[in-house]
Amino acid sequence: MSLLLQDTDKVLFQSRGDNTEVFILLETDGFKVLWGDYVANAWEEKYVSLGTALARAAILVHASEHNDNFGFRQSSEQEFDQTWNQAMDAFVFYEN
Repeated sequence: MSLLLQDTDKVLFQSRGDNTEVFILLETDGFKVLWGDYVANAWEEKYVSLGTALARAAILVHASEHNDNFGFRQSSEQEFDQTWNQAMDAFVFYEN
């Protein structure tokens, strides 16, 4: 059981690595990404869309596994949304 979690019924995703644990929880007004470093640091980020919450969790898991500090920098929701939108604009999506 993680020290970060109080209500495990809301957990939609979890990843526990050597250095970091990441969870996505269902909230009444969206989704919460909760992550920490097993020491004394814990962060909480809220997102309206599950897709954005999953993308953020993927970045955190990747950064943790590869020791990249870019994923652990504190950023505002607006800054993350702007960066996310720029990345999505760069992708090419194909429809059937």
